[in-house]
Amino acid sequence: DKLGESAMWHPAEQAIYWVDWYGPTLRRLGNGAPIKSWTFSDSSILGSFVFAAGGTFLLALNTGIKLFNPVSGGLRDVADPNQGREGVAYNDSKVDRQGRLWIGTFDVKEREPRGILYCIDAAGNVHVADSGYTVCNGPAFSPDGSILYFSDTMGKRIIAYDVDSRVPQLRNRRVFADLGGETGLPDGLTVDAEGCLWCALYGASRIVR
Repeated sequence: DKLGESAMWHPAEQAIYWVDWYGPTLRRLGNGAPIKSWTFSDSSILGSFVFAAGGTFLLALNTGIKLFNPVSGGLRDVADPNQGREGVAYNDSKVDRQGRLWIGTFDVKEREPRGILYCIDAAGNVHVADSGYTVCNGPAFSPDGSILYFSDTMGKRIIAYDVDSRVPQLRNRRVFADLGGETGLPDGLTVDAEGCLWCALYGASRIVR
């Protein structure tokens, strides 16, 4: 991989999926089979993916959020809140218990606070959850779904928000962890069964819990 990211375990398939960010390629490894790859030559970046219904995937391509059918190879447009802003692309994403997609963008040059955290509901409506970040990363949810954790990568901190289950809004923004004294930058996040947060520190070859 040029940049391997967004590893996700599929329990029903007993397989792991991940993306080669610059491939841009989705990969699968499981059940002793060779690695299977799907490359999207019409795009330049695959920031992340999530599992969707019926064996499909939601892909965060630089050209928009698209529904991918791995059997037919078909792509269908779902949303594009970034609206093709030059120098801004999609990054990490996760789905909450209400089936809403939370996805962040980032400034490709990693200089300006142009990143926005969006929420896309099941009907495809787009909502701005927060903004003013250079690089949005994470996100991850607490086991009960009431807290969203978010990596402010260039700010070297992890933010926590309270999640409203009825409307796509975040409340009570606070700093969960200040990583200013750490080597590396907070990137991907996940939460374990005990409610502890795991964070990959980009550039430090290290994971912290």
